[in-house]
Amino acid sequence: MAKYIIVSINPDDVPKKVPPDAKLKVHWVTENIYNGNFFFKEGSLNEGSKTVRSGIFTCSLYKNEKDFLEEVERRKKV
Repeated sequence: MAKYIIVSINPDDVPKKVPPDAKLKVHWVTENIYNGNFFFKEGSLNEGSKTVRSGIFTCSLYKNEKDFLEEVERRKKV
């Protein structure tokens, strides 16, 4: 069974410096919408480390091609 996904991100939320050891965590919001963020630690030995969240990705899941294409056409008009 094929699934169709649209991943969107606000240009202001594009992560600038994400280290290679960052983890992408995805959270379920509704039946067909998920949010994802990069989590990583930064800081120094003197100051201590803190967990940083960067980037907010929204993923929309569509179960059939018809719904997917309708959403793509709607986004083109906007």
